[in-house]
Amino acid sequence: MLPYIALAVTGLVVLAAGIILIIRRKKAVGITLTVLGAAAGLTGAFPTVCTFILVDYIRNRPADEPPAVTEITEDIFVESENDLTGEIGNDWRTTRSYSDNIVISDELTVCLSVLDDTKGYAVYDSSDGNRIASLISDIFSDLDLWNVTASDLDGDGVNEIGAYLTNGETLWFRYNGRTWNEENPSGCFERTEG
Repeated sequence: MLPYIALAVTGLVVLAAGIILIIRRKKAVGITLTVLGAAAGLTGAFPTVCTFILVDYIRNRPADEPPAVTEITEDIFVESENDLTGEIGNDWRTTRSYSDNIVISDELTVCLSVLDDTKGYAVYDSSDGNRIASLISDIFSDLDLWNVTASDLDGDGVNEIGAYLTNGETLWFRYNGRTWNEENPSGCFERTEG
């Protein structure tokens, strides 16, 4: 950008010199310098002004909106129990986009966040924000993002989580109580047939 500014300044100086020569009755040289100065000034000024406009636009454009939840089923999603007291950033949920709470059992309520590769969800304990599991799509179909459900498939009083796929299938994950860590990335949920 600096060469364009220098070209614009040089053009203005040459333009001014041409005008001074025209006033002093050296018209041929003055007109030539005036035309060259105007051309150089415009050639340098145009990219400089465009760059400033582009930088201003980039700095002031609106932030991207987070993805919207596509399905909320009233019997499994409960209202958030977090009281932010009006201040943004006091709650661990404000650092990423999380689903509403999903009730697994009387003792466990979870929320989900889409993994960076969008091939599954990270599962967090809603009471403290600790990560407890990963729900991974291991079949060759994309997740229908934020489209999840929960249901007690086996009648044991504990809900399984169902993640919908774009091909119409549902991947079901059963709570097993294991600890999430590097050796057990699935954590306390394991894939089950629905």
